[in-house]
Amino acid sequence: MIGYDRIIKMLAVHEGELVVEEKGIYSIEKFLIARRLMYWQVYLHKTGVAAEKMLIHALRRARELTLSGVKLEVPRHLGWFLALHSGDTADPAEMLSHFSKLDDNDLTAAIKYWSEAEDFTLSRLSKGLLDRKLFRLEWHTEPVSEAYAQSIRERVIEKWGKDAMIEHLVYTGSESNRAYNDAREQIRILFKNGTVKPIDQCSDVPMTTQLVTKYFICYPKELGI
Repeated sequence: MIGYDRIIKMLAVHEGELVVEEKGIYSIEKFLIARRLMYWQVYLHKTGVAAEKMLIHALRRARELTLSGVKLEVPRHLGWFLALHSGDTADPAEMLSHFSKLDDNDLTAAIKYWSEAEDFTLSRLSKGLLDRKLFRLEWHTEPVSEAYAQSIRERVIEKWGKDAMIEHLVYTGSESNRAYNDAREQIRILFKNGTVKPIDQCSDVPMTTQLVTKYFICYPKELGI
């Protein structure tokens, strides 16, 4: 439980600088610890990351098909972006108008349409998102070896043939998080005697300033790996 209301009450301005009064130091510590846990247990949970990557690749595949001349069912404003060539010069006002009208409903509708698409890859990604049959995501402490990634790509080809676009069904990458970045603007604590210190110099809890990076490989669960 984070006492955000107490953190707000403990904020103060000292010599033109935003600080936290000494009484709020424990609330700040709890906030930073909770932030680190929430990122790896919730925001960067492997299920969420897998779903995000599937959605990204569904949109990329839809764009590839659209630019190649394939007609896809798609909400109008999303379709405008899919049909926009990388070299096209779009009117900023028109682009902003289309972008401001996009919302979750457009993506949900597009995924429903594309789940029945003739293209195997787009249909597979969309059905997976729609039916919550998400890809498997493995976390690794080191970058995924090319040999391991290639072995999974070969299994995809064995199962679905050349119609499967490997780059949209097997992908590797990494995610990083730093609970507290002291290289940027620091959290500063104001003491009763008027002195101000960075929180990492006056906290009883070691501040987690190290950048933590995890590597992943993502692929369909049907491979039975």
